[in-house]
Amino acid sequence: MAKKNPVLERIRKEAYEKGFAVGFKHGKDSAIRFFAERFERLEKTKRIGPKTMQRIIHAIGREYFESSQQSARNAAKSGREKKATPN
Repeated sequence: MAKKNPVLERIRKEAYEKGFAVGFKHGKDSAIRFFAERFERLEKTKRIGPKTMQRIIHAIGREYFESSQQSARNAAKSGREKKATPN
C-alpha cells in the first residue's frame, strides 16, 4: 500500500474538523431556536400561567433557560443577517 501524502492528509483533517465545527454550531443553534419557539408557544397556551412557567423554568434550569434565550436571539439575529446579505 502506498504511503499517504502528509500534506494532503493534514489538509483533509483540517477541512474535516472545520466542517465538523460548522455542523456542530448549526445543529446547536437549530436546537436552541426550536426550544425557544416551543417555549414561546407554551407561554401562549391557555391554562399555563406564570406559576406553571416558573415551575417549568425551575425544572429545566434557570441558567439553561437564560442561556438558551440569549443564544436563540443571537441565532435568530444571525439568520436574519444572512437573509439580508445578498450573495
